[in-house]
Amino acid sequence: MCQLFRWAGYDAWTLNSGFQPRTPNGSSFTHVVVLVRVSIKRAGGKESQIITIHDPSANVSYTHADGSTPLDYMNF
Repeated sequence: MCQLFRWAGYDAWTLNSGFQPRTPNGSSFTHVVVLVRVSIKRAGGKESQIITIHDPSANVSYTHADGSTPLDYMNF
């Protein structure tokens, strides 16, 4: 998904999390989400750049409780 966003001209990164190497009890859980820089219009029409969060494994893009305003990874 990150490569697809980059191909479309967006700044995009992968964010890896999990346990590498395995924890002492043997857990090796890992997960990746994709971060994408986009422009949005804020209240009052002001445009700003934010870094949005997308989880291709769960088919989810994270938003505020209103269900339409993307979460900004840098400000939550």
